[in-house]
Amino acid sequence: ACLTITQIAKELHMTGRELNRILCERGIQYPQSGQYLLYAKYARRGYAQNRTHEYHNSQGDLMTRTYLVWTESGRDFIHQLLADSTIN
Repeated sequence: ACLTITQIAKELHMTGRELNRILCERGIQYPQSGQYLLYAKYARRGYAQNRTHEYHNSQGDLMTRTYLVWTESGRDFIHQLLADSTIN
């Protein structure tokens, strides 16, 4: 089962926005076209996957949005990253 950044952030007593900012500052991910992507160094480690969400916009058109979700190993990586720092 994969987790959203908000779910992981709640475990760390912060918001998803704060955790995304930290991961960007640490060079782990970056925003592009409305979603976060992992830098190549982390992309093939099995830390995260893309998930697609379908929804209808205000005109009733079917739309999709892709977003990053984290695997259990990615969750463990984030917890370890913050445990090794002075952020928490």
